[in-house]
Amino acid sequence: MATVTGQSGTLLGPLTTVWVPPATCTAMIPLCDNCIVGYMAQSCDADIMGAGPVRDNTACWPPVLAKHASPTHPFNGWGFYSPGIQCPTGYAEACTTEYQKRGDWPAQFSLVEGETAIGCCPSGFECANNYGNTCIQKATQTTNPITVKTASCSGVTAVAIDDAVYPTSVTRIVDGDTITELRTMTIYAPMIQMNFRASDLVKSSTPPTASSESTAATSSGTSESQSTTMSGVVQSQEPVGEAPPATSMDSGLKIGVTVGCIVGALAVGAMIAWLVLRRRKRAAAVKTSEMGVPADAPYQQVQPQQPPQYPGYDQAYKQDYNPGWDSNAHAGVYEMEVPSGSVAELGNGNEARVEMGEGDARPAEMSAISKDEKNPDDVRR
Repeated sequence: MATVTGQSGTLLGPLTTVWVPPATCTAMIPLCDNCIVGYMAQSCDADIMGAGPVRDNTACWPPVLAKHASPTHPFNGWGFYSPGIQCPTGYAEACTTEYQKRGDWPAQFSLVEGETAIGCCPSGFECANNYGNTCIQKATQTTNPITVKTASCSGVTAVAIDDAVYPTSVTRIVDGDTITELRTMTIYAPMIQMNFRASDLVKSSTPPTASSESTAATSSGTSESQSTTMSGVVQSQEPVGEAPPATSMDSGLKIGVTVGCIVGALAVGAMIAWLVLRRRKRAAAVKTSEMGVPADAPYQQVQPQQPPQYPGYDQAYKQDYNPGWDSNAHAGVYEMEVPSGSVAELGNGNEARVEMGEGDARPAEMSAISKDEKNPDDVRR
């Protein structure tokens, strides 16, 4: 069979929680009554030209985030899940491959740098690539038989689900002869490819157990709601395209980072505002204080001071410029002496004029006094 690799594929969604497929997904439908090939996880659909009586049952795939076209041919690969770290219940990690490395199987869907792919297959199956991702189990040894549920298609309905053991002895008549032969069985099942990075393993916590089933999608892309009871446990089946979002620590981490950034920005803004106000206050203080004294300095009561007394200044001045000056004299107002003679009053102008006589006296001249004979006390007086 041909190998198909390097396809971009369709991202079906994340797969980080436990998912339980419906019980009917474990039934094997033989291609015919005497065929040695059977398909698992299929739905009966005889209306698809060239596709055979079955097609991949999308209800047997983990829930997807959006509606995607249903695969027309079985085992051609529907897409991949990313991040994917949890195989469905009843499936196991059957193979692994890494980006640009030789892995356990040639993956149908290509990887990007840093990615690892895991192929999830039903327990006991191996990974293969037959026209796409496929899981295979062969029952060829009588020493190692397998038991599987079987069904057959009647139109679009799977009927007569029974247990069968392979390989098994089959007796038939050919040209009148009875022939007993060993009937082997090769069973094919869809592979669930999961892609993840190392960081996805760190971020994801241990997922809680979830029991859910997706619905079978018709050729028109519609889906139905149904429930299947198995071992007394009711398993609700959700429509394709309405898968619950994956749980991880990404949302909590993002909220913590956002709140931390907001608080940090507010703190930086407050610090800048405080520095600006402080600078303005200092500038105002320097402007209003001409002596360089800060405006916010505490006020001090300054007492007026007497001018300094220089010793000997008063005495020297008096000796140099006031010789003979009485130091005990007091400046102030001096009263004039009242003359001892009689006081003459002026008349009112009606008195008779009296002329003064010539008299016998002669005028006397004052003698001149030389400069050296002047008495300083007389001059001041």
